[in-house]
Amino acid sequence: AVLLSGGVQCLRDRKTAQAVGGQFMKDAGLTKDNAKELLKMPWEEIVERQKKIFAGLNLHTVGAVFDGENFEGRNALDIVLNKTGNNVPLMILTNRDEIDLYWHVYGFHELEQTTAERLFGDYGKLVKSDIEEKLAGLDKESEEYHRAFVFWTTEYIYRAGAVQFAAAAADAGQPVYVCRNDWEKDNCDANGTKYLACHGSESQF
Repeated sequence: AVLLSGGVQCLRDRKTAQAVGGQFMKDAGLTKDNAKELLKMPWEEIVERQKKIFAGLNLHTVGAVFDGENFEGRNALDIVLNKTGNNVPLMILTNRDEIDLYWHVYGFHELEQTTAERLFGDYGKLVKSDIEEKLAGLDKESEEYHRAFVFWTTEYIYRAGAVQFAAAAADAGQPVYVCRNDWEKDNCDANGTKYLACHGSESQF
């Protein structure tokens, strides 16, 4: 199995799922008392109500949820370590500068608290604080800040999950190959915007 740009970071626990679901309910004008109205809502209205959630940076907004009912265990790593998943050779790849895509497309130049909580749940404050410490003293308008922000957010959002997954699979006896794509030459879009080795840049290979 070939996993591009990570492997487990899009999976959710109950807390992060409830945060996204709660926002949808609020935008749809639903509460715990009338939540069943969602079952009667036409799909067109559901799609319309989702627009606010997906506005702007919608990175990893939705995903499978480890709720103890539809997915066993607490997380994907447990399934791998317990050897209850598919035991197949794995190649796990990340791009060096995954977040550069979102830097240019969504203007994602700072990790806000709400985004940190949506991406990292209980660890949101810790991640935000650590990244801010690593960027301290850098001019936000400089290329040095750009590259540093992209590198460290990529480390947390993509690479950490890929490495954890690879380590768990290796411990469970699966053959695992981990690689990183650093190729950034000629990574330009139709408007001539120059990208680093960003999310999706491995597709040319």
